[in-house]
Amino acid sequence: MMLFVVPPDTFIVQINATSLNNQPLRYVPLWTWIEAAEFFAVDPKTGRITSGGKSFDHEKGDVFKMQFRARESDELFSTCLVEIEVKDLNDNSPTFSLESYSGRVPENSPVGTPVIRVKAIDDDTGPGGEV
Repeated sequence: MMLFVVPPDTFIVQINATSLNNQPLRYVPLWTWIEAAEFFAVDPKTGRITSGGKSFDHEKGDVFKMQFRARESDELFSTCLVEIEVKDLNDNSPTFSLESYSGRVPENSPVGTPVIRVKAIDDDTGPGGEV
């Protein structure tokens, strides 16, 4: 298994709200931020979301859903949901179910006679997980 490393402070997305009163806004992550805080950082003045330094692994989590509030004051705010999808890389090698297999076939068997069945799995999704 390989973790997808994105250098800290790599730009991911920017959220943006507008104050009809032309006041500065602060972008504040809400409760959904708890699970994502290790992976992302948000600039409270600009709404710019960047990588936080922890490695991503699609097999452990493929979507981050985070809720943010743009606040002008305690009474004036707006909320948005940000979904960030972690794309899967072909980063897992296939593995066999057993370490060793053995089979027997009579010497007079016709060509194409099945001899043994083996099974392998790959933790990747999509075409990268086909074995």
